[in-house]
Amino acid sequence: MPNFDRLVEIARALKLNKQSGVCFHVSFLLKGRKVVAIGINSYTKQNTISLSYKPTRISNGKYIAGIHSEMAVTAAIKFSSKNQKFTLVNVRINNNNKVVNSTPCANCSYQLGKMSNINKIFHSTECGTFVRFP
Repeated sequence: MPNFDRLVEIARALKLNKQSGVCFHVSFLLKGRKVVAIGINSYTKQNTISLSYKPTRISNGKYIAGIHSEMAVTAAIKFSSKNQKFTLVNVRINNNNKVVNSTPCANCSYQLGKMSNINKIFHSTECGTFVRFP
C-alpha cells in the first residue's frame, strides 16, 4: 500500500512552484513503494493525447487542452518492460492546501485502461482520503 501521507507532502511542496492554473493535480507512478515518476497537470502545455480530449474547460470561447497529470506521468513508462507493474496515485491539492477529489476524467480513464503496465490506481477523495479506482 502506498504511503499516501508522504505523497501528499510531496504534492504540497510541488504546488508552491509548479501550479499553472486553478487546480493542482499530481500523479505519482510507483514501483512497489518507490516513486519512479511524477506528473503534474499543465494548462500551458499540450500533447497528442490531450488534443484528443473532449472539452472540459473553455477559455475566451476557445477550448484549451492542457496535459492532465495522469498522462504526463505515463510518458515515463513508454519504454518499460510489459512485465513491470506500476501503481498510479492521483492527488489534488486545492488553493486552501486541502486534499480533494482527483478522480481521473473519462479521457484519462480510457487512456489508463489501455495501459497494461498500470495494475492499481488510487485517487484522493473530497474528504481527503484515498480509494482505489475501478
